[in-house]
Amino acid sequence: MKRIPKPAAAFITAVVMCGLATFAYAVLHFESNDTARFAVLLMVALLAGWLKLRLPGLNGNMSVNLPFIILGVGELGLLQALIVACASTLVQSLKKPVREIQPVQVIFNFFNMALSVGLAHYFVQHSAHHSDILATGLRVIVAAVILFLANTVPVSAIISLTETETFTKVWYGISLCSFPYYVLSAGVASIFDSLNHHIAWQAPLLLLPLMGAVYHCYKGYFLSLPHKMASVAGH
Repeated sequence: MKRIPKPAAAFITAVVMCGLATFAYAVLHFESNDTARFAVLLMVALLAGWLKLRLPGLNGNMSVNLPFIILGVGELGLLQALIVACASTLVQSLKKPVREIQPVQVIFNFFNMALSVGLAHYFVQHSAHHSDILATGLRVIVAAVILFLANTVPVSAIISLTETETFTKVWYGISLCSFPYYVLSAGVASIFDSLNHHIAWQAPLLLLPLMGAVYHCYKGYFLSLPHKMASVAGH
């Protein structure tokens, strides 16, 4: 933390405190909706968190665990949803050589995800009590929108505070790469959420191969970007 600018250190501290408060609230209001579904979602989310991609031209990355996080927000209690999301985020953050792991970055990602899931879970669950339509259909969209903003805005802020890039430029770059993935994840999660009435807790198991295919598509696209940019520059 000594080498981190004071504004960035203060921002990280605030995010960590909010994340800790979210965990404390979840523990005090613990509820277990479906142990089998929680176990399966946790397992596949951990596997998906291992499939990580580095965002081209940015000091950031993404993995294909998002649909499982969205499903957890909509179907599990807050503490269970936090465990699924934060555990897979931890796996994502630690997938690199030990010498390259930055503890501050791991801590920030972990607690920022906790805060994001807490906000998404609050809005989804409280809105569901007032709208049957939202409870059955739109909760996935609400969760995806909140997760998108609650993840990309703080990450962009901390990158802009620790590097020379402006916040708007960083946020635009992250959003440009990740927004289509959030839309895809929301659509996939919505489909599998509707299948839960027919195949119960097995739905996430069917979703994992599909997200593996998405991972390889994104990987091929990101790898081709430098060649495409060089081709455009040459013309």
